[in-house]
Amino acid sequence: MINSIDRIKCLGIFKDYVVDSSTEDFSKYNLIYGWNGSGKTTLSKLFAFLEKKKDISPSYSDCEFKISTSLGVVDQTNYKDSSLSVKVFNEDFIKDNIDWNNVVKSLLLVSEEKIKDRDELNKKKQEKVKYDVLIDSLKKDHQILSNNIEAFLSSTAKSIKEKFRIIDTSDKYYFNYDKAKLRSFINSNLKVQEIQSLLMSEEDLNAVSTSIKPDVLDYIKEVNLEIDFLLIEEANKKINSLLKTNIVSKTIEHLLLHSEISEWVEKGLQIHTEYNKSICEFCGCEVKPERIENLNNHFNKDYKEIKIKIEAAIKWLNESKISSESFFDEHILYPELRKEYLEIRSNTFDLIEKINNVLNQWIHSLETKRENPFDEVAEVDLLSKDLIESYGNCAKTINQLIKKHNCKTENFEEELKVLKQKLETHYAAVAVQDFNFFIT
Repeated sequence: MINSIDRIKCLGIFKDYVVDSSTEDFSKYNLIYGWNGSGKTTLSKLFAFLEKKKDISPSYSDCEFKISTSLGVVDQTNYKDSSLSVKVFNEDFIKDNIDWNNVVKSLLLVSEEKIKDRDELNKKKQEKVKYDVLIDSLKKDHQILSNNIEAFLSSTAKSIKEKFRIIDTSDKYYFNYDKAKLRSFINSNLKVQEIQSLLMSEEDLNAVSTSIKPDVLDYIKEVNLEIDFLLIEEANKKINSLLKTNIVSKTIEHLLLHSEISEWVEKGLQIHTEYNKSICEFCGCEVKPERIENLNNHFNKDYKEIKIKIEAAIKWLNESKISSESFFDEHILYPELRKEYLEIRSNTFDLIEKINNVLNQWIHSLETKRENPFDEVAEVDLLSKDLIESYGNCAKTINQLIKKHNCKTENFEEELKVLKQKLETHYAAVAVQDFNFFIT
């Protein structure tokens, strides 16, 4: 309760008011009256300071006051912290809290907060109108987009269905393919950042399209095409040993100089010995024992043994040469494996030619030694280990393709399912990319 106003300075009409001893303290109820301009409104402003506890208006920044209350003294320095409860009804209150322009059926809105709430509500109503227009526009755009997406799903699903129908009419999933399946497939399998990686080249697309035809092919036996380098290395040593072998015998100079005659005579000597003949079957004359002895000394045991070894070596080399007939026709493989097989087979044929050329050089050197076993023949080069390894790698690759082929035959239905899904993914990814599905 306010007991007295002890001082007012620089506030309206009160330049420097100080209460005197004759002024009585306020009671519970007080009536202040006076002439116009006597300071009643100014007093109401002072009480408003106490009510609102806001900063004093700049126009009264120099004012000072002191009021005695039941809670203590209140002045311009501590009024904001005072717990004194004051309510003021004056012209300022009416201006701030009564809206005379929006009186509805004799009801007045008497509250500064309520008027602000009402103004805020009107503002939001105006904003709502704008947002309603925007929402209607967005709904129309959404409907257009939805219609476009549905049309896209329908046409794409129909296209995929037709493509699979050409390939395989027995698969019910693709035979009854529709937009619901396509939508589910896109949501489960396609992401915008992965679209490009899911697309196949034209070549791969054709290969997969061919490979999903429902034709099961027979198993293929793996091929044994590898070459044992250690065996080749050992053969090279033995052949070079033969080529360098010197035969110790009583040679006949004429036969040494004429290998064709030597071969003819050697064969004749074998026939005469086999049939125990003393008469020459060619001229009809007697072959003297001395001549037989000389020929036997020329074609002695060492000579015969080296000839046998040379023949065996040539025979082994001919059998060791690789034949292109060892390779099967590409059409017994599944279509998707044929291109790689043909490339590997072509590379292998090139390697075979090089390998066989080396073996033919060895044979040629042995044939030279066979014509005249008494002469040394230059050593032959070892077959390149890199060449053999390259050939072996080709053989392994071919067997890997055979394993893929046999695996598909063994798990045909599952393999077919994977390939069909890969094809479905490609078709869907192409359509999604062209339609800008994720951007739309």
